[in-house]
Amino acid sequence: MSKKDFFPFKSIPLGELTKSSSERVQVKKEKNLENMIDKKTLALKISLSISMIDKLIAKGLPHYKIGRMVRFKYGEVMEYFERNKFP
Repeated sequence: MSKKDFFPFKSIPLGELTKSSSERVQVKKEKNLENMIDKKTLALKISLSISMIDKLIAKGLPHYKIGRMVRFKYGEVMEYFERNKFP
């Protein structure tokens, strides 16, 4: 019997063994949120009002809802503008 057959589970790095599963999930969420910006930051970066961003969301602007928060990936937003010929 090989080691792989004996331990069919994914290995966890040694540093992760001391963290609980909820702490590991929280770290993953924080890493995902690092690449995302909020509505106000997006409005400042692309020189639009927050109300215009709300209108664009209704028309299909890519966004992510996390609870009550709305977050954007800047690259996806710029691709959306290029595809939709936004001035």
